[in-house]
Amino acid sequence: MKHAMFIRQLTLIEMPGLHAQFRRPFDIVGPAEELSGILDEILKDPDDASEDRVSAQRIAPYTNKFLRYSDHAQPAFSPPFGWDTPRFAFQLEVEVKPIAYSGKQSLVVLGFTDGLPSAADASVADSILDHVQFHINSVITSRTYNEAGEMRSAPFHQMVANQHLYSDPDSTGFTKAEWLETLRPCDIFSRLAMEADMRGIDMASVVDTRTIVTHMPRTSDRLNVNPAYLLERVLSGYLATRDYSPSGMQPNWLFEDARSHVEESPAGLNPLLRELVGEREVGPSKTFKMSDLLRLDASVKDRSVIVMGNVRDNDLVVGGQYASPGDETLEASIAYALAVNVPAFLAKAGIARAVFTLNSPGTTGNPRETGLEFEVMDLGGMGAAHNSNAKEEFFLDMLSVILPQVTSNFTIPLLLEMEVNLSGLSTITVRLKTDGERKHFVVPTFMDGLISPVLARKTDLVSELATVAGGIGGLINLLAVKLPTE
Repeated sequence: MKHAMFIRQLTLIEMPGLHAQFRRPFDIVGPAEELSGILDEILKDPDDASEDRVSAQRIAPYTNKFLRYSDHAQPAFSPPFGWDTPRFAFQLEVEVKPIAYSGKQSLVVLGFTDGLPSAADASVADSILDHVQFHINSVITSRTYNEAGEMRSAPFHQMVANQHLYSDPDSTGFTKAEWLETLRPCDIFSRLAMEADMRGIDMASVVDTRTIVTHMPRTSDRLNVNPAYLLERVLSGYLATRDYSPSGMQPNWLFEDARSHVEESPAGLNPLLRELVGEREVGPSKTFKMSDLLRLDASVKDRSVIVMGNVRDNDLVVGGQYASPGDETLEASIAYALAVNVPAFLAKAGIARAVFTLNSPGTTGNPRETGLEFEVMDLGGMGAAHNSNAKEEFFLDMLSVILPQVTSNFTIPLLLEMEVNLSGLSTITVRLKTDGERKHFVVPTFMDGLISPVLARKTDLVSELATVAGGIGGLINLLAVKLPTE
């Protein structure tokens, strides 16, 4: 399908060098057999449909007892030239108008550059734009239908996709000692299907190309970073497939069917990613240059804004004023959970920048007694201007899905402060009321895909995907007993 594209604006914001960043992979806390009572509690309402009984809101209070972020941080996957390199964050706003229907798609592309241009190049805006390479971190896609239908008197706005893009620029074929895999719901089913199909075979050195990350970009629903949401998609996908499949279906086929229910939208279906490639590559790309944008819109430089700041000699972020997110402390674990979850759910609501505070007594475990205050700072073209319930939607997600994970179901007495900018930094302050010390963290939201727990490591000895898939497979077996087919 042909598309007419118009680049509304390109904004580059100078960012300082940062502390080395860390990721905390998903961790299976205990065997599924120990969760029988928990499943009984989750499934206790027989009037709800099977899929509703495993919703993220329903299972979030129990997720910490099964799937959570590891207490042991690992070095994150490094951006070009390392974490301490100053660079630009960018926000690219694009309108796409397909000829097949009345309406338009709006895409907000967020990401980072490989570095800053030299002092000579930085003296002229054109030189800055021409000398940097852009790396995509995430894409928010919404759709607006201009023609009012019979039942509506105003344009209809719909969020279509909220995705991270992952790639491995160092992918060099099938001889690597360490691979990157994605740990999306569809990847979990791929692993379970392969294990069922190859039972009795040593899987340590088996490479499944469906889960391996290469230089081609791979999409992931940004909410997959949340353990409750990840479990919801896996369990509901399994139940929906099982309930409509012939009885006696082999497990490998059942898992393959379930995989198709939770498959991610390929990067190649994104019209902008496809068009940015031009004649450079066979498929879509996660990187582009100004020349690629000029090919799409020759006047894009006229709508480019560059925000420069004195950060080349700024050691506030790389210096000692901020705690390391890799510390093995409860505060660092809480900061990580906030850093990966809050931006994902803000993007879902279409909010670009926000600040919130939380004062949790940690005594009752009641979310309604938690002092959560939240303020939208900026809509920033993300779509919330079309969503009158954006703030309420995010507030509900915070109380029902995010904070149960962060506060162990509101049992940790703490104070939290967080300011989030989807195209900039997240600053987080955590104070445990038990010791009174405030700890400050800063995380690059504009390239948070690099710290995502969905981006996993695989070697011949360790596969994070295999570990999590094995644990969830046990939970699925238990769920099959608790909810037998009729």
